[in-house]
Amino acid sequence: MTHHGLPITLCSAILCVVFAATAGAQNDDLMYDFEYLNFDADRLVSDLGGWPERLSGNVHIWVEPTDPNQQPLHLWADEVRFLGEGPQDELRVVLERDVRVEFTQQGMAVTVTAGEGEIDMARSIVVFTGDPVVTSDMGEMSGPRIELDMETGRLRAEQPRVRNLRLTEIREREEPAPEPEERGPVLRSEDVLDWEGLIAAIQTAAEDDTPSPARRIYDVLQPQAQQYVTGISPDQLPPEVREGILEQINNVLTERELYDPEAWADVSMPGEAEDLLDRPRDELSAPDVVRLNRLLLHAAFPDKIARPS
Repeated sequence: MTHHGLPITLCSAILCVVFAATAGAQNDDLMYDFEYLNFDADRLVSDLGGWPERLSGNVHIWVEPTDPNQQPLHLWADEVRFLGEGPQDELRVVLERDVRVEFTQQGMAVTVTAGEGEIDMARSIVVFTGDPVVTSDMGEMSGPRIELDMETGRLRAEQPRVRNLRLTEIREREEPAPEPEERGPVLRSEDVLDWEGLIAAIQTAAEDDTPSPARRIYDVLQPQAQQYVTGISPDQLPPEVREGILEQINNVLTERELYDPEAWADVSMPGEAEDLLDRPRDELSAPDVVRLNRLLLHAAFPDKIARPS
């Protein structure tokens, strides 16, 4: 078996796949600082300068971050091919057979398995095919094709199958949430009149910085929840995904600073909401905050979210 340590020049081609899988790549907290890329393989084909063209047979690629608080990044495949002779950003890396990526990010262990994978550096896209599965502490997602945008950190899946989704597990540690009976009215599954339209509105707003209620909801969501909302197909929402998203939206309803005047500038407010907005926000009780936010959601999406009782 061949063992090598290579300079950082290969890291962007191979291991960017692990930088963005749990949140946006623009977040500096996600970047790994390391100097060498290591690999084991049964066979190596390279040019005279040592640049690998093909690794095959029990390929294991890994890096040891210089930060001792960060965990190593690991990638396995039966074969790895490096395609392209132009600039680094035109390189394509093909991962073949028994592909597996393991890493830890923000304290969460993440594993990606697939039959094949391809990294397109020109588009900053990683595509997993061959029954890919993403597993983490949040749950499991699978589908015939899973695509990772390395620049935005968004995960897109065709015909996604999600199991055991637990969005509340990834919320930042905050003050304990009030008990349900103290929170006032919450959003129930039957209160969402148009699931497809609601998710599509949030996905569209995620691509547009213009202030709007949908954009404000997206901004308040935690990064991992943003990924799930923007990565799913609005017309394919199994019950377990709806329940997970609903739970996250109910967490948004407890946010005291959800309301933004610019976001709701073009929305006609009901009198009860205006009365609550006239009061100092820090003087509102927890049930009042939830009530206000519930009214704001209905005012913004009257054809998608039912009026609160």
